[in-house]
Amino acid sequence: MRLMALLLTSIILETQPVSANSNSIKIRYQQIRIHALKKSSLALSNVKTFSSPRNIQKIKNNFKVMKGGINPADTLCKNLFQGSARVFTHPTRDEESICYYSDKSYFFTWDLVKKAF
Repeated sequence: MRLMALLLTSIILETQPVSANSNSIKIRYQQIRIHALKKSSLALSNVKTFSSPRNIQKIKNNFKVMKGGINPADTLCKNLFQGSARVFTHPTRDEESICYYSDKSYFFTWDLVKKAF
């Protein structure tokens, strides 16, 4: 029983949602929402890279091969954008998929996916 509780605790800790940092800068690049601690960030760099027409096609191609009930935004974040897929929790408790980077910057993954379609 203790082991089960310990395992559940570790699962909960690994999936803790991210919320806005009061020091973060909110950037909008071609309708894609980005939060970062400074203007030059990994999230902004990746969004600029993948917003180009050639890379938009990569998003479409990767999106087509996903099956089995996975969140496509999470898979794209890990495999294509080289980020960590996480959940952003708004103050209203709404949740959205984000692509999170080591410099604590992130972008809302579905914003970029929607741009591809």
